[in-house]
Amino acid sequence: MPSSRPDTPFSPIVSSRNPHQEAASPGYGIEAQYTNEINTSENARSTPSEAQERLLDHYEMPASDNPRNLSIISDSTPSASLHRGSNNYLEAVPENGPRLAGLRLKDYSPNTLWNSIWLRKVVLFGFCALFTALFVALVLLYSFSGVRHGLSTQISRNEYSWTYGPTAVFVIIISLWRQVDYQCKTLAPWQELRKGASPGSRSILLDYISPMMHECLLTSAKNRHWAVFASSIGLLLLQLATIFSTGLLVLEPTQITQSNVPFLLRMGFNGSGFDISAIGSNAAQQVYGIKSGKLPYPSGTAENLAVQHFDPPSGSPVSTYTAEVNGFSTNLDCEILPLRNATRTFLPYFSIQAPYFIVNITTSSCQIQNAIVGVGADHGYYYNDNVNENYQGRFQNFTCNTGGSSSIPYPLAGNSSSDHRFLLSMALLQWVPHRPASESSSTWVKNLTAVLCKPTYSMDRYSVSYTQAQDTLRMQAVKKPSTSSTLKGFDDSMLIQAVQASFKNISFGQGGEDYVVTEVPSFFQVMKAMHNVSTLKPFMDPSLLRDLGSRIFQDASANLASNNLMVPQYDSASGSLTYMEDRLQVKRLTVGLMATCLGLLVCISILEVFVRPWNTVSCEPNSISALSTILAASTNLRQCLASTGSATLADLQRRLSRDKFQTSIVQQQANSFVLEPVSDLAEMAASPPPSSVHAKVEWWRPTAVRSWFTALIVVLPVLFIVLLEVLQHVSDSRNGIVEVSNSKVDSQILSTYLPAFVTLVLAMLYTSLDFAISIFAPLAALRRGNVTATRSIMLGSVGRLPPFALFQSLRSRHFAQCLTIIGAFVSTLLAIVVSALYTVEASSKDYTVLLQQADYFNWTHVDLSQDDGFAGSVTNLIVYENTSYPQWTYNNLALPSLTASSAKMLAPSDRGKSIVVKIPAIRGFLSNCSAVPPKQMNITAEGAPPSCSKCNDLVGLDFMMALPYNLCGFDSKKPNTATWSQGYAAPNDSSVVYAGKGTSLRWTSGASIVGDGGIILDHQSASIKTFSTLDNSIPSCPSIAYSLGMARAGTKIKNSTGSDGVPWSLKQNITVVYCYQRLEQVMTNVTFSYPDFTINSTIPPIPLEETATVITQNNTQNWFDISINTFINSLQKHPISNTGRNDIDGFIQALSWGRNGVPLDQLYNNGDMSTLNAAANRLYGQYIAQAISANMRTSVPLNSTNTIYNINQKPSNYTATLRQPTKRLHQNRGPKIALQAMLAFLAVCAMATYIMMDTKRVVPHNPCSIAGMMSFLAESKMCRTREVIPEGSEWETEKERRSEGVFGGLVFRMGWWGVNGDILGEEVKEKGIFGIDVAERSDSEGK
Repeated sequence: MPSSRPDTPFSPIVSSRNPHQEAASPGYGIEAQYTNEINTSENARSTPSEAQERLLDHYEMPASDNPRNLSIISDSTPSASLHRGSNNYLEAVPENGPRLAGLRLKDYSPNTLWNSIWLRKVVLFGFCALFTALFVALVLLYSFSGVRHGLSTQISRNEYSWTYGPTAVFVIIISLWRQVDYQCKTLAPWQELRKGASPGSRSILLDYISPMMHECLLTSAKNRHWAVFASSIGLLLLQLATIFSTGLLVLEPTQITQSNVPFLLRMGFNGSGFDISAIGSNAAQQVYGIKSGKLPYPSGTAENLAVQHFDPPSGSPVSTYTAEVNGFSTNLDCEILPLRNATRTFLPYFSIQAPYFIVNITTSSCQIQNAIVGVGADHGYYYNDNVNENYQGRFQNFTCNTGGSSSIPYPLAGNSSSDHRFLLSMALLQWVPHRPASESSSTWVKNLTAVLCKPTYSMDRYSVSYTQAQDTLRMQAVKKPSTSSTLKGFDDSMLIQAVQASFKNISFGQGGEDYVVTEVPSFFQVMKAMHNVSTLKPFMDPSLLRDLGSRIFQDASANLASNNLMVPQYDSASGSLTYMEDRLQVKRLTVGLMATCLGLLVCISILEVFVRPWNTVSCEPNSISALSTILAASTNLRQCLASTGSATLADLQRRLSRDKFQTSIVQQQANSFVLEPVSDLAEMAASPPPSSVHAKVEWWRPTAVRSWFTALIVVLPVLFIVLLEVLQHVSDSRNGIVEVSNSKVDSQILSTYLPAFVTLVLAMLYTSLDFAISIFAPLAALRRGNVTATRSIMLGSVGRLPPFALFQSLRSRHFAQCLTIIGAFVSTLLAIVVSALYTVEASSKDYTVLLQQADYFNWTHVDLSQDDGFAGSVTNLIVYENTSYPQWTYNNLALPSLTASSAKMLAPSDRGKSIVVKIPAIRGFLSNCSAVPPKQMNITAEGAPPSCSKCNDLVGLDFMMALPYNLCGFDSKKPNTATWSQGYAAPNDSSVVYAGKGTSLRWTSGASIVGDGGIILDHQSASIKTFSTLDNSIPSCPSIAYSLGMARAGTKIKNSTGSDGVPWSLKQNITVVYCYQRLEQVMTNVTFSYPDFTINSTIPPIPLEETATVITQNNTQNWFDISINTFINSLQKHPISNTGRNDIDGFIQALSWGRNGVPLDQLYNNGDMSTLNAAANRLYGQYIAQAISANMRTSVPLNSTNTIYNINQKPSNYTATLRQPTKRLHQNRGPKIALQAMLAFLAVCAMATYIMMDTKRVVPHNPCSIAGMMSFLAESKMCRTREVIPEGSEWETEKERRSEGVFGGLVFRMGWWGVNGDILGEEVKEKGIFGIDVAERSDSEGK
């Protein structure tokens, strides 16, 4: 260690005090301390007194062997002082006789003494500044992290900087602070000696180097050595800070908000050019999906609101984005009408035979005449002959105060300045069953309810936020005040017409049980779905009629505005983005703990400045040679330590327990730094002589070099290696090692603090081994004998920084010490690497629960030809609006509904859980699809009928086909074939167009097949083909057909005559395909969200194809005849008008333009129907899943034995896995491998060190105290004489001694020595002295 002593020469300091004063003051030198303790006459020198004998015996100096004898001073003589003579015997020197002058160290000039550079004020204040800077940086980091939502976005390649960086900083600081701690512990005894007479237990016997930290803390506190206490506390705080630093920076999902973000608005509201004829069924379908609870609001809409839609910037990981945009909303002023009766009349414009019921409405602001509220049976036909009443609802648009006529339709909105209203009416019609229709009294209105509403719309500014929730986008909007306006070119009357048109253009079927006289309007079917009822009866309540009707109208208006009042535009809006991003977070708990540690370290650094050991010793006392130079000048101390080299620590403590010691500077030939005993002569004389050393030597071995400790530090790394491998396997196989609570404290303790603590404990074990080996390295070399000074007594690597210590050990060829230095250094790196070993990641905890099946599917005589329970409308929304699937369905799967039978699952804390279960699902598919052979097709062309003024440029194509009855399994008694016709149209200008359609087939026993697109079944609607049902009268026949191809019709040519007698040119390759329907059950792994049992599209159900089983009807038939006519009709109503001149219906449009659509040219694929078949099968599967789910469920009573799926299955309970979102501790493979390599290296180092260095029978006692080491040197030639150590060497550094040749050319050994300095063997050790001495001269210093 470099000396801080300046180069100015030391000036001898001679005491000017009176000897009597010195004797009265304790601690000034042994000659002063002992003055006046023994009074004898000046001539009484012949025989020692009894007190003198005891005193000499105390120091093991027989009086008879004293050549000079001790002067005995009588009471009458002047007082004398006691000191060592030239032959190392105690002498009594009179006051006026020759004596050595001595001063305590605290009286000396500080410029003459050595001080550690690590205890300089600039260094300690530097530590104070460092800890302060770290404290401030920590607070700033936390503040910055809070303001900026984290420090930065990190990716894997920067992981090491933020994971290992903080820990690495504190590991480096610990290595530096250890130097302060070591110097404080080394110099504390010297500081005690400097103060004056100090007991041996507090000075030369004091050892702060070898004990564990807790022992140092207790001892230093007891001795009030505050420098040692403070440095040890500082080291402890740094170790704690190192542990905490492993959890300082954590990469975790963080919510980030950016302001003033520009958003592109591609669409804007514009009422100019609004075309009522372009209104389709989108709005009505969307409202049904929303109000039935099956589907969310489309993007850009909410309840009674449509806003400009805007998307986040491309590539942004956005979860929420907000901007201020325009919004459309509707206000309704509704009043309940006090209607009681209706007038029966006939309206030929609508029907000649059906009676109508009308009312006149008068309010304070509106008069309406002849408003229809009900209708009777046309031609006396009732769809259900077994009832005598019918609830009818009507949704109508009127203009107030314009009059009206019962012979024409109700007045439609005309002048935009007029007052427009819509009327919602409910009527209960009753009749006498089976009475002739001509009897006017056979039908009447029993009850009547009506609501008249005036709608107005407004355009306002809204702050709109979109939030991504799983696979849906949720919108929230806040209206800005005083921003209302309207759209130019669009008035309130148009709004009513548009809503009414949308509901007129959609078909939900006939209306269920309310379809008795006439089809239930779509508006009221949506009301039934919204209220979850099967009849219109509840809407006789005027308040319910008003409330539900208003909500449906408002939502329909919002969807219409979004679909039909938006036009392309390029505008921008400023807003904000909120998203989740992995960012480095400074954890509050860690900051608090580390800040506390750093704050205390600042205080400790300042305290060290005032309590540091300073100006305590003449040279750095970290080597044997340094202590020997001080001992060579300390004559009296040598006598105190005589014959103690082989003593145990207990013997040494007994030997020195009655003495006090101090350091001083005396003037001989040169100024000498001495460490001398200071004792009361009377006390020493009165005390019994100390016990002699043990005949049997007990060899000292610290814990760190014992066999069990070596086994421990070898086995522990191996166990940790195995444990890491086992934990890695558990982490990989079980998605984590252990569940971690949501408490951030628990997460940090398990993932960072606990592993860091374990590695620091392991590092402490290896540091203890390194310290012990560093102590033993020179001693073991000396014990082997004949070793040079540089490899032994001048080696002082204890407490050095690892690089310097490693260099010294390599130079001295102490390879075992090299291994421990490297091992200790590697062990400090464990805390750095372990900081990235564990991470807490989102996971799940699994429970086994029981789910009960709540329903089963029963398709016995299920007719969907008239009403499919909104399945077609839902499929439309799925196909065109990309909405999510309704509950208990997914894609082409229909799932049984389930209930939780476990009480555990009903706890509120279970929200957010998911349930994984394997259950049977039903799916439909088209099978045995075949194309009608061309030879069975007869194609004719004809011109457009005169009644179709818009069709005069088209040519009709009539396909007449014949299908064999054996497709249905008929025997030979039946007709051979059934005829089937389909019609298409093509332009007559020779242009090529696509033509195709989907059809639900109905086979009859009359040698015909009915099916040409969708068929209208309403018996009160004008239709060429009118049927009460399309339920097949012949089962097991092909029941679905679809077609696609290309056609071209040209001008008239010769010899090509159509059915109308007009010649046409015609080319076509339309393929017509017919298919059977099949259903199958397949076991499916399904993940439901709990508690709502919805399916997240990110975790779709997985059918187990190997379990698929075809379902039969009545255990005989494999085919099903489920009519898709309602679905075909609903598709035809879909508002896609941009078909060009292609004659394709809604079915083909859905295949091409819907979800996962395939372009027409690829569907056609040059006549290869495989792509068309796959697309048709996919669309059919989606529809049939909705149809089965909506129409074929039958509830399962408890303990029911009904069959399920008609395949003899009983209602089942299913064992499911309930997964609770949780956090689990994961072990990372990369750091694990690095730790295993480091641990293996540590184990090898420990084992190799144990083999390479023999620490047995090296020293009899602990050499870490001053007395412990000096006892080996007390009777050595190099300390008894000045032949080896010149006077003044105790003031020099090791470098200076080496340059001056001190100890040069000599070899040294530790062992047994004779009285004359002869080397003795172990067998004659009883006669010798154990210690360190010069063995002989060396020819080479490097030996």
